[in-house]
This record gives sequence, structure tokens and C-alpha cells, in this order.
Amino acid sequence: NPTVQIESAISDTQFVVSLTDQSKFSKGKICHVHNADYSESNEINVLEVNGATITLASSLGFTPDNNHSIDLIGFEDGGLPYRLL
Repeated sequence: NPTVQIESAISDTQFVVSLTDQSKFSKGKICHVHNADYSESNEINVLEVNGATITLASSLGFTPDNNHSIDLIGFEDGGLPYRLL
């Protein structure tokens, strides 16, 4: 599963990723946003991708920053992410 760093945040529902990572996101996909120790962590579906700006379907409950990572986004070919249970 790819892991992507947030470049900057706009709000608790929008953030910006690098131009090289934007193609990893698409509408409806899950994304798990978290900080290093997972004390801020939430899974939300992607509502819209506009260039490198990602809009989520609902609030994360916190505003992420460039210390937050995103995983469980699946693969560019549309494949679903792997999840360890």
C-alpha cells in the first residue's frame, strides 16, 4: 500500500498532496489520515480530487498538517488497499 505525506492542509476536509502523488487518489476511495503516533487518526472516503487538492466526504475531526500521513488509499490501477487485521 502506498503511503503519502500531506503537503499542507486547507481545513478538516481538504488537504494538498504532492503533484506526483495526486494520481493515487480518486473519488470514493478510502484514505486513512494519521499522525506519527496515531493519536489523530480517521478513515474517510474521498469526495473530490481537484489537481493535488483532495476533498473528503466528511470531517476528519482534526485539521491535518505536513506531519500527517495518508495510507489505505489503494493503488493507481483501482485495486483496493491491503489491511492487516
